[in-house]
Amino acid sequence: MKDCPKARAVLEYGGSITDCWTRSSPGVSIGLKRLCTCWIKRLWLTLLLLSGISETVGITEFFWGVMEYARVIWEIASCLSHDFQIFNLVEKPMLPILSENTGWMKPETGGNQTCFGLIARDNDDFILGGRIGTLKKVLNAEWAEIKAMEESISYTRLKGWNRVVLETDCASIVNRFNKRIVDLTVMGHRMRHLFKLADPLLFFIFNWIPRSCNRVVDMLCKLAKDIPCNVDFNVDYPLEVHDFILKDAIN
Repeated sequence: MKDCPKARAVLEYGGSITDCWTRSSPGVSIGLKRLCTCWIKRLWLTLLLLSGISETVGITEFFWGVMEYARVIWEIASCLSHDFQIFNLVEKPMLPILSENTGWMKPETGGNQTCFGLIARDNDDFILGGRIGTLKKVLNAEWAEIKAMEESISYTRLKGWNRVVLETDCASIVNRFNKRIVDLTVMGHRMRHLFKLADPLLFFIFNWIPRSCNRVVDMLCKLAKDIPCNVDFNVDYPLEVHDFILKDAIN
């Protein structure tokens, strides 16, 4: 660093080089350590800016006792250092770091009902209707998904639709439905029963989707929890459902 004419000229102008940095001084290494300790962040930031500026300008021979160029480059580097404060390692960031309080909250116990919801869409994702309902008993997650699946098939047959693609965010239910023939458990028997309910349909597929694609149904379940009800709605859905659908479409 001490043998680089560009770095010496700029640092001398900026006041970062003392007498121990002269060529005849035996304490060059001590001065280098002191400078790297005290000025490490500002020095490297300045040198990086200096290197980028010198390459952009295309100057090949630089600073052999010409302090005018040193002054110009130092001022440009200082201006850039203050202008780009967001990425400056020396200055405090202009955009504060937002800290979020994360933790675990124990869910409430003692509930005595299970809520479900379903949404019917066409090929263009236009909502044709849906259903909201509650059960006066507690079910685990898989059995609640099976109940929602049964209600979806019942709603489809009620509307007279013949081609249906049923979607859920529960991967275990989709796997059980695909392996219903070899599943000898009670849940496997229930899956075979649901397949018979969907047998009159000309086209029926049961797919898995990410949870992010099922936010409207989650909102409907929360609505059914706050206001226990069993309601079917068509295109002229209630205002509460309209707000959920509009929020999901925006996000």
